[in-house]
Amino acid sequence: MAALGVAGVAFAAGEAQAAQLDYWAVPALSNEMRLPDREPTDGEKGGTLRVVACRDEFEPASFVLKSDADLSGVTVSASDLKSAEGAVIQKAKVDLKVIKVWYQNCNAWYSYFNDVGLKLCPELLLNDENLVKVDEQKKANFVRVRYDGKEDYVWVSPPADIDPGFRTRTEPVNDAKTIQPFALEKGRCKQFFATFRIDKDAKPGLYTAKISVAHAGKALAEIPVRLRVMKYVLPDPKTYYDTTADFYTMLYCVPGMSGYVDENGKDRRQSDAKQYARLKNQYDHNVRYPLYFGMWNDYQNLEYVENAIKQARAIGMKLDPFFEAWGCSGGASAGEYYARKRQAEITSKEYKRMLGHTNLYPAGGEEPGPRTVVASRNGWRAAHEAGQNVMCNGGDRRHFCGYADDFRVGGGFASKHESDFMHRIKGKIGNYAGPHTGPENPDYMRRMHGMNLYKKDYDMMYNYGYIEGQWNDLRAYCYRITLVYETRDGFIDTLPWEGMREGIDDIRYATLLQTLAERCVKEGKQKNVDKYYTGRKALQFLANVDEEKCDLAAVRLEMLNHIEKMDAVLSEK
Repeated sequence: MAALGVAGVAFAAGEAQAAQLDYWAVPALSNEMRLPDREPTDGEKGGTLRVVACRDEFEPASFVLKSDADLSGVTVSASDLKSAEGAVIQKAKVDLKVIKVWYQNCNAWYSYFNDVGLKLCPELLLNDENLVKVDEQKKANFVRVRYDGKEDYVWVSPPADIDPGFRTRTEPVNDAKTIQPFALEKGRCKQFFATFRIDKDAKPGLYTAKISVAHAGKALAEIPVRLRVMKYVLPDPKTYYDTTADFYTMLYCVPGMSGYVDENGKDRRQSDAKQYARLKNQYDHNVRYPLYFGMWNDYQNLEYVENAIKQARAIGMKLDPFFEAWGCSGGASAGEYYARKRQAEITSKEYKRMLGHTNLYPAGGEEPGPRTVVASRNGWRAAHEAGQNVMCNGGDRRHFCGYADDFRVGGGFASKHESDFMHRIKGKIGNYAGPHTGPENPDYMRRMHGMNLYKKDYDMMYNYGYIEGQWNDLRAYCYRITLVYETRDGFIDTLPWEGMREGIDDIRYATLLQTLAERCVKEGKQKNVDKYYTGRKALQFLANVDEEKCDLAAVRLEMLNHIEKMDAVLSEK
């Protein structure tokens, strides 16, 4: 497929006026906040969407359109991807979205803390851009609802003092299933997000395709796509300090035992379908350990717990170990201790039946202070006596009962000092609030949930939270915490959510690199110096990566460069 020779493409607007369409290929996860009145400074005008991916990976690309005439009903579509060898990746594997710029809190893009006022910020990935209407004169967001078949828009950004509340979880608000026609305003830029799904069985090779932009049945532009599929299947993420130790990924928090049914008029079918959609959405974004199926509650709502486990297993979520199976905090008195002991014994029995194992991590507390930790020592002991583990959120407990905490999920920014301590006492460490979810900047979210945790020897990404914020940022008294926005039947993805997925993929690439490097070092020592050096060069590169400052896209490509070299020497006979 030949690339377009010019950035501007002439087309007919209506029947009388010629107009010009420009496009830019831009980094999908950039630090640059792309707004309608700004042409990209980091893009390639008239360029090609270049994507490199391994098998079993989602990989994004992005482009920006700008017209010098007002147009409505513009469409965008992808063709099948084809290689010279005849392999095909169906166009259904290309997910196209409009990136919606709407009003967010004045700290948007940079922080999850609240501030006064609103400003425009790119965030939502929509199929139908008209789901959200933005009034730039009033600085207001409106969301579309359909009551009794009639369409209306509800103001969802009023000041908190006059906001009556609007719950998209239960109101008739849903995005379209596929990308819909959109408008281009004269002289204003609009960004699009393309996600390429590369399955495990995809054939390696160079694929070409095009993304077509059309209006009134006429092509406006054809954006070239070049997708390089590598032969490697990305492994599950492992830790930096030990390639045999799993790196766990989960998000806090989601509906528990009864799912969504308590708020939807007891419609169990709709509740189960939405719960499945949430688990699938998380799985596809590399969050592979489900959380909050419901803390054990003396057999209450056990049916919901069993159903959620069944759904997670069908999707492919990892259930061993099983985190926060019940709550083991407290237990200071003899009576409380024996109550916790009974719960530990019952949960071991029932989760053995449901999961086939008792590798459980009950919750040891929610940011407990020293007194609460001391008061929970008996509860933690009861869990250990049943052969279970303890996972507890909060600060460093090295001076009071840290020895009883198997998995400390530390709040705040990741610290190599803290991870070293937990590993020295044979424990594990996770992280949240470093930062919380909320900043819309996808590059920042990628960094802090990926290489930053990996290089600091953490065992888990366990952030808060998947969906805590509301559609109205002004209702947040302090924190703006969310990765997706909830509709009645599903979830709307965002730029930071895509950034988090790429962050975990960075760890998967690093895991592949380390695994191959260890083979090179082991096989090459005293037998093949070139193989030995190739492995150690890869390890040296990874060790020299500054996780807080590096260009993550460049690091990804350089990891692939080392992976290719190691694969070549390992394949030599």
